[in-house]
Amino acid sequence: MKHIFVRIVMIICFLFAAPLYAQDARVVGNLVAAGDAAFQRFDNRAAMEFYQKGLEIDPQCYEATWKLARAYIDLGEKLTDKEQRKKYYLKAHELGITYEVLDNKDLAIKEYEKAMELPISDSDDEDHKAKAEESLKKLKP
Repeated sequence: MKHIFVRIVMIICFLFAAPLYAQDARVVGNLVAAGDAAFQRFDNRAAMEFYQKGLEIDPQCYEATWKLARAYIDLGEKLTDKEQRKKYYLKAHELGITYEVLDNKDLAIKEYEKAMELPISDSDDEDHKAKAEESLKKLKP
């Protein structure tokens, strides 16, 4: 009797949780789409805000994560303030690390390779590339 009650409770929980998950997925999808629209308009800051809001709802959303990294890199390339550039490059590198933690080796490699392609316009940029290269060597045989 106890097992039947537990199963009924589990089924009820699933029935209530499934629509909530689907609703979250739609919201995240809409936020990513809004971020994409902002990115197409070359409004990286707005795109970043949409992607970050999506990640607040679903921290494991790969699409929002890699698109956020792309926006950070694009914005970092355009900044002239050394400290601001450093901040955005480090964020992009952190997203590569996040992919590693989420066990998504392919996307982590992609992010580190993006960091390697960035132009060097400052001595700190060489340090950022070196960190990305070190991380890349660990992932690639």
